[in-house]
Amino acid sequence: MCTVLVSYSPNNKVASGLVDTLSHVRGVRIDKEALLTDEEIIAIENAKRSGIHTDVSKLKDLIREQICLLSTQTTLKSQ
Repeated sequence: MCTVLVSYSPNNKVASGLVDTLSHVRGVRIDKEALLTDEEIIAIENAKRSGIHTDVSKLKDLIREQICLLSTQTTLKSQ
C-alpha cells in the first residue's frame, strides 16, 4: 500500500469531489481524521527545505549489511 498526503481546501468543490470519488474506489482508504496541525505542517516544510533525504532504502540496506556482518562475526566466534 502507498500512502499519500494531499492538501486541499474543503471549500474547493472540485478537489472535494475528487476525494469523495476516490474514496469509493476498491482498495482505497481515506482517513479524514488524519489531519496535521499547523506545527506539523511547518515541521514538514522545514524538513523539505533542509534537504533531508526521505528515502530510507539506503538506510535499510546499511542496517541489513550490519546485521549480516554481526551475524557472520558471531557465527565465526562460536566456531
